[in-house]
Amino acid sequence: MNLVEFGFVYVGLLGLFIFILLFGETPLFQGTPVSFVHWLITSGIWEGVWLVAGKICGNWGISALDKTQHACCERSNPLLQIAYLLILMVAYYLYEREFLSMLPFPGIPAWHRWTALASVTTCLAVFLGTSASDPGTVTKATLQRYSAMYQYDNVTCSRKVCDTCILLRPPRSKHCPACDRCVARFDHHCAWINSDVGLLNLRWFLLFLTCNLLLCIYGLCLGVSIVGGALDRHQVRDMAFWDPSQDKWVVVGHQFRPLLEWALKMYSTGVTIMVFLGIAALMMTCFLGYHLMLVARGMTTYETFKRRLWQEEATYAAEVEAADRYGMDDMRSVHDHSSGKTSGWVWWTWRRKRRKLVSIPPHLYSKGLMSNFWEVLFPLVPRSKLT
Repeated sequence: MNLVEFGFVYVGLLGLFIFILLFGETPLFQGTPVSFVHWLITSGIWEGVWLVAGKICGNWGISALDKTQHACCERSNPLLQIAYLLILMVAYYLYEREFLSMLPFPGIPAWHRWTALASVTTCLAVFLGTSASDPGTVTKATLQRYSAMYQYDNVTCSRKVCDTCILLRPPRSKHCPACDRCVARFDHHCAWINSDVGLLNLRWFLLFLTCNLLLCIYGLCLGVSIVGGALDRHQVRDMAFWDPSQDKWVVVGHQFRPLLEWALKMYSTGVTIMVFLGIAALMMTCFLGYHLMLVARGMTTYETFKRRLWQEEATYAAEVEAADRYGMDDMRSVHDHSSGKTSGWVWWTWRRKRRKLVSIPPHLYSKGLMSNFWEVLFPLVPRSKLT
């Protein structure tokens, strides 16, 4: 496998990996290899690591892993913020040195050096603003306002006092252990901005994703244009190469592989950055699309998790009740009975059985597409203003 083929395989596998992470837990893929691989990546491997650590090092190994996980994943720390700044600055420096310094080209004016700098500066400003923004911290001063915005649905939230903040949690709020605060309309804790995403800053978080996506697309398209200009300047398309399969010299012309191989040889750093930008653009597209889908449905990331957890717990309770009713000795028989199966067919030897899940109550917080986006863009303006 040559470098070009390896690149295509790598990008394809990365896209599949992102797809599994985003959609592996959806009901559509329940009981399929997609669901199994999602469980393996997100839980199975780490459960295995904990198990091996316990077997080899005993309680000391498990305690060390717990402390490491707590420090890196469950407490606020600026590690990924620093990583983002380093990636942004280093990538821009290399891009400027490798590509922008060659401008102008025919059809590619020199002002792209300034628009590239402006794009990076915009992303940096939005990143800093999003990191410093208030996600909607629940305090005694804001408690009444946030409590009046929604009602409890008793699926994702119920009437409960926060043991840490000693406040009655407003509907749709959650206490974030990493930031040690309750957040209104809690979506998730984002390690990249080292802060929570909630009612007041979800719009800035979406802007942050959008700016980075546009920066990646702009950098990728501009890089392709500059490489194309370099090909014309060096008259690479008029060159010939020996093709062993045809046993003769062949003019490069518009053949993709020899053009890419020449670009990799002459501008290896720049092409590497372009590959990185393409991968980053793919990831940003998936992540931004996922969050826009949640906004359109009037739902948060945390609520999707809570609703799925509620469904699993309700399904398990129904299976236990069925076991008592039918006098079954093990839950495997209950799974077969509840799914209408008598033999428990499988696709693969490791495939988990498809279960008949209990229906989730309707989502109370979706008020229509326009109202849902209004709530995110103008969180403190009543949705009635839309009409």
